[in-house]
Amino acid sequence: MPRRGSENQANKRPATTAGGDDDEDRLSALPDPLLQHVLSFLPSRLAVRTCALARRWRHQWKSVPAVRVKCSDFANNNLLRCFVNHFLPLRDRAPLRECDIGAYNGRDIPPLILYALLFRVQVLRVDLTIAGNYAQLRNGNLVSEQLVRLELKCVQLEESHFLDFSSCPKLEVVKMDCCAYDSDILSQSLRHLSITGCTLIPDNTCARIFTPRLISLELADNYGLTPVLECMPPLATAFVRLGNGCSEYCLNSYYGDCGSDDCNEAMVHSDGSVLLDGLSNATNLELIADPIVCLHRWFKGMPLLYIVHFPKDLKKSPSFGKLKTLLLSEWCFADKFGALMYFLQHSPVLEKLSLELTTSESLFETHGSCYQREPFLASKHLKVVEVKYHEDEVFALAEVLKILITCGVPSKKIIIESMTSRISHSKLSVDILLWFVLTLNVFCFSKI
Repeated sequence: MPRRGSENQANKRPATTAGGDDDEDRLSALPDPLLQHVLSFLPSRLAVRTCALARRWRHQWKSVPAVRVKCSDFANNNLLRCFVNHFLPLRDRAPLRECDIGAYNGRDIPPLILYALLFRVQVLRVDLTIAGNYAQLRNGNLVSEQLVRLELKCVQLEESHFLDFSSCPKLEVVKMDCCAYDSDILSQSLRHLSITGCTLIPDNTCARIFTPRLISLELADNYGLTPVLECMPPLATAFVRLGNGCSEYCLNSYYGDCGSDDCNEAMVHSDGSVLLDGLSNATNLELIADPIVCLHRWFKGMPLLYIVHFPKDLKKSPSFGKLKTLLLSEWCFADKFGALMYFLQHSPVLEKLSLELTTSESLFETHGSCYQREPFLASKHLKVVEVKYHEDEVFALAEVLKILITCGVPSKKIIIESMTSRISHSKLSVDILLWFVLTLNVFCFSKI
């Protein structure tokens, strides 16, 4: 009589057989286009190695719709260059969906870009982070009928028209990180633009961004003069952050006009609007600035904010008719809250306002109160105002609250949050802060 364990093993064997052979190569059973799609996610060096797997795989790598050659995949530049010189001539003439390239030496990049454009690449990425030197792309503008996305990192675009995308009718996305450029950015098709950590050279050169179909814009932590934005009617989202890398940075004054010749209006590029006209159609807007930048001046009674070139912009009185969400850092509190009050007055459909208050005691001590201006009411659509502050800035916080209440913002719509303890305060806390400041003002006047 067989043992119970033997019966169990006998019952399990047919199930295993019915399930198929565990060693079966199901991947090789896929059609060629699907195999090549899978291989396109591998670095090209690894994709080539799959030719040794089986006869079916011998030539698959030649038709892979992507080229990925990065210096991190090779021990030195000679090995990378040797691979490229053998790899590219053996590829089929199939169109490229993506080309992701890097090199130890920037001089090896231009031929790879030309190869990608020749094979109608749709997504092109150039990253020279490891190279330690810029790839200089000169000699004319970029020409491609198929390019949709372009990403550049540590690429030098000096003395070239590479950023003139007039000959790229399908280009929709451009991302530039830690690049250097000296020319205008032109495109009739661009929808998304990101420029972060880039340098506009030379330092006294002003570039223009002409992208009339742009939907989203990011300008952050760049060096040199702030680019001039042309009109962007469909713009939905914009993020602008400028710090001590921009040429408007002032070492002589924490806020306001320091009186130095280096901070005069001649150093600011051109007449007319710089940023606000281009941003005036945005639905969601974030404007952040380093407080040590030369932010604010007065010109014929209008506030001139040099950090993002609101100076001449506010002089032209742009209106933000579509703006629904707005985030401002403490630069907007300078010179009697000029910028904050301007946005409240010229944003008729604003629904959410966020304010970040970090270190601004000197701001209030220097410029004082702002209630000498003609009163007005903020947007009737305003649903919430979020104010973030550091715990040692209670007096500055109270001044901001007074501004909001004066502009008709109910205290129940104001949310206060500490940046350090993350404690949220209720409506009662807002009222207490206002009562505290008003009491303090009465006490100060009684001492005069």
